Amino acid sequence: MPVPVRAGALVLAGLALAACGSVRVPRPPLDTPASELAAPGAHLTAGDAVVRSALVNASIAEMGYYDDHTQAYTPLLAKLAAEGLSADDAAHVRVAYANATTYCLQGTGDGTSTTWYYTSSGDHPGLTTTPC
Repeated sequence: MPVPVRAGALVLAGLALAACGSVRVPRPPLDTPASELAAPGAHLTAGDAVVRSALVNASIAEMGYYDDHTQAYTPLLAKLAAEGLSADDAAHVRVAYANATTYCLQGTGDGTSTTWYYTSSGDHPGLTTTPC
């Protein structure tokens, strides 16, 4: 005879199993207020989204390089590519600077006139339109 099981119990069991077998990938902080990301009254475009995504991916590659190598960030995109960063024809990312403790990435792209930055330092690390 089947035992009745509540749907909530199945959800909790699934979450528990998922937590045991999952790997948490660290994400860079993305808590920069929208007001700091775009000029007042400006709307984010699909081009902005592509560039922002490329910068976050480059930031993750920088953190991977830091962990895997010399405990310093790299200014070389080729080394970030070895960490898994792939090129996106619509986004153009460059390393503005990188040293032992901080890095700054710069991105431009098709469909946006905004230059985006991803910084690891300062009061608000993450995405910004303020040059670092």
